[in-house]
Amino acid sequence: MAKPEKPKKMSEIDPSDKPTDTKGFVRSLRNALNKDDGDKVTWDLTKDDSPTHVKDYISTGSTLLDYVISNRRNGGVPCGKITELQGEESSGKSLVCAHLIAETQKKGGIAVYLDTENASNPDFMRRIGVDLEKLIYVQPGTIEKSFEIIENVISTLRAKSPTQPVTILWDSVGNTPPQAEIEGSYDPNARMGLGAKAMAIGLRKITEMVGREQITMVFTQPLTYRMDAGLYGDPLGTKYGKALPYHSSVRLRVSSSTKLKDKDNTIYGIVTNGRIIKSRLGTSHRTCKFEIHFDYGIDDEASWYLVLHEAKLINKPGNGWCYIPDLPSGKIEEKGADAGKDRGLQFREAEFGNLCREDKKVRDWALDNLEKLLVVTYDEKRPVRVGEEVPNDGVVVPVLGDA
Repeated sequence: MAKPEKPKKMSEIDPSDKPTDTKGFVRSLRNALNKDDGDKVTWDLTKDDSPTHVKDYISTGSTLLDYVISNRRNGGVPCGKITELQGEESSGKSLVCAHLIAETQKKGGIAVYLDTENASNPDFMRRIGVDLEKLIYVQPGTIEKSFEIIENVISTLRAKSPTQPVTILWDSVGNTPPQAEIEGSYDPNARMGLGAKAMAIGLRKITEMVGREQITMVFTQPLTYRMDAGLYGDPLGTKYGKALPYHSSVRLRVSSSTKLKDKDNTIYGIVTNGRIIKSRLGTSHRTCKFEIHFDYGIDDEASWYLVLHEAKLINKPGNGWCYIPDLPSGKIEEKGADAGKDRGLQFREAEFGNLCREDKKVRDWALDNLEKLLVVTYDEKRPVRVGEEVPNDGVVVPVLGDA
């Protein structure tokens, strides 16, 4: 049996030789680059072993949010990529971080939480499902210290456990000062731009490490009002320059909308809007809505109802009951417009979340249809734009129509 050809160095490849087999020449060139460098620097993208391939995802706790981020079933925040989670106060940023920690631990992984706001509530995190004994909680103090901790944690964890899922969350970047600001005066003009410079340096150092070691890296950013937005620009922005937006593979904005009230008019939660500003995994500018309850966090299953109802998969004729025609109930209507027909599984709208959690048949039906509705395929050309509408946040969103 012939021995495989030994990889050549770059200097041993004759540039005057015209390659007759392009694939073979590319393969030999790739091997030569790796041999010259000593470490592996080139990959075959037809295989899944390169750092840029997403090999796993961490759920946000909301199935709908997972779909708009990753455009796939059982998706979420990508491992090996940088994700920016931005929003105003009380919009659910830290809550989503807590769910990411809990989901990482469910996968047997390790979560590191950098809390520079000193605002964590251990009791609430425990109710969401976080195992506090397995959580690495850090208060770094400065931007420079935060990046040092991130580098040390990645190196230490990967030396002991090369394949264990690792999620690092920094909450929040915009409220972490640079070292010079801590040591200086309170003059706001004394040290302008130092935070942006520190972020740019730190991100350039860790981005390659995050991809190579398959780390789930999440930064949260508080939104502030921009003075240079103009009449039609986005009035909200983030601090510390453009480094984080450029390095992020996913940029997600959350904002609170309506309040959830019980029959006594007591507010027990909010409906949160999620919008993808930037995505290298799927389509940008996708949106979703999900419920957040103050006592236990994201109510995932209850949030599915609106999507399925708008797709006409759940009927609500106006009598207070809802019906799923695809799931027969075995009950034949005796009178009315549906006499002699089975209207399908019957339930109240408020019961849908519990119904999905308790009945596997209903849950599987809902998840299968959510996949059909929410996964965007690129097999056909999208409809042409026939108009535009401007939402309240000032961002222009195309309105799609038939060609």
